Amino acid sequence: MVLLRIFRNSDGEFMGCYASYFNIQNSIDVELLAAIMAVIIAYEKGWRSIWLECDFKVVVDIFNGSKLVPWRLSNLMNKCNTAINSMQFMVTHIFRQGNSCADKLATYGVTSKTDSWWNSMSSFLYDDFHRNRNLLPNYRFRNL
Repeated sequence: MVLLRIFRNSDGEFMGCYASYFNIQNSIDVELLAAIMAVIIAYEKGWRSIWLECDFKVVVDIFNGSKLVPWRLSNLMNKCNTAINSMQFMVTHIFRQGNSCADKLATYGVTSKTDSWWNSMSSFLYDDFHRNRNLLPNYRFRNL
């Protein structure tokens, strides 16, 4: 599975993104670990106002305290919560269709199987990023 996040400022401008490949097959662990890492990275970069959007509802519920943290990630979640306590923090759910950049990063991560951080936008994200930023629709087609 691939851990990934895109960081934007309050105007929707690109601030950075990462994709990391982990050989973890449990989707809850992967999604929660990606969210925890995003908060910790933001904290380490000095970004103190965070709005985390996640397309995995269970992760949103964990951050909101209505679901329990898997024990395997409880120590990391404690570190994350320490960071959150010194931030303005909000977490919300986003439907997967509204997150096409994440799909592109996931594809990159699975293919490359490396850890990657971008300070400037990679060309493979450009079209999806600007489509999303300009509130243009995103369609998914499937051949039957």
